[in-house]
Amino acid sequence: MALRIVADSSIDIHDLPGVDFRSVPLKMMCGTHEFVDNRDLDVRGMCEFFEKSRDKSGTSCPNIMDWREAFEGADEILAVTISSGMSASYSACVQAMEEYLEEHPGVKGFAMDSLATGPGMRILVDRALELIHQGLTFDEMVQELSEL
Repeated sequence: MALRIVADSSIDIHDLPGVDFRSVPLKMMCGTHEFVDNRDLDVRGMCEFFEKSRDKSGTSCPNIMDWREAFEGADEILAVTISSGMSASYSACVQAMEEYLEEHPGVKGFAMDSLATGPGMRILVDRALELIHQGLTFDEMVQELSEL
């Protein structure tokens, strides 16, 4: 079975060599402008825009459909999110995972609240990669990660 690792963009990586990886973008808004946190984001341009703007700004976590799109086609899904204490990303991910698994019998999935941001999320993903290389099954990997 093919494993896919999915994380929201607060993990600050877009590729994970040797693994099927997807990054689900968070968004920043300022007035009517939306900046999507993906590999094409012009961070310097966004910062300059925010510095000059007098408009109200905010952020948005990935929605359920964003997560579901990232899950599409995977047999096993490990999803890692920014801390649920900072964002609703985990909640949206869990809802998406429940819906996706219900519609795709036989697919396995696990949504993990990292309780952290970028670096902490990366540590969890790196640990998952170690477990994969050790030959653990998906269920064994989930059990190990759940104990962290």
